Amino acid sequence: VGGVRDSEKAVQWMKRAAMQGHLYAQFNLGEAYFNGYGIVQNYREGIKWLKSAASSGLADAQVSLGLKYDEGVGVGQDKQTAVKWYRAAALQGNQDGQNNLAIAYVTGEGVSTDYVRAYAWFELARLAGHPLSQKYRDKIAIDMSSEQILEAQSLARIMGSDINAGIGMPLTEKGEN
Repeated sequence: VGGVRDSEKAVQWMKRAAMQGHLYAQFNLGEAYFNGYGIVQNYREGIKWLKSAASSGLADAQVSLGLKYDEGVGVGQDKQTAVKWYRAAALQGNQDGQNNLAIAYVTGEGVSTDYVRAYAWFELARLAGHPLSQKYRDKIAIDMSSEQILEAQSLARIMGSDINAGIGMPLTEKGEN
């Protein structure tokens, strides 16, 4: 039971569902192409399917695509494009998107360094259940003034309310690069 034939059959079913527009099938098919699971590894096809799911709003695909651009796996490394995809997922309340976006604000890769925004996104990721975001938030807080921390906490409350209300892009993130 199991083995190569079953994984190949699973990929066939995923392809059918992906071609019919099922977002999780597109996401899983993209990941299968990247990992060579049940199919010959093909980064170009993997990116195609991840982009399809991500462009349709699937947060998990947005985070995965962001990671590919962040690390330059299957695509040219592009930190700004990585941030674009992390932000798209973060604005849907995805804890990994929020955490990765916060890291970008700390490192200044793809966006300008901004510890206030980083703290706010780490806080939102923490509230969403990300296992490391509190540690990261507390680590950058050491280098922040009490005024900056208060500003970041306020920003997190506003952004969290906007995200929870389904507003989409919080006013505080509009126009950010």
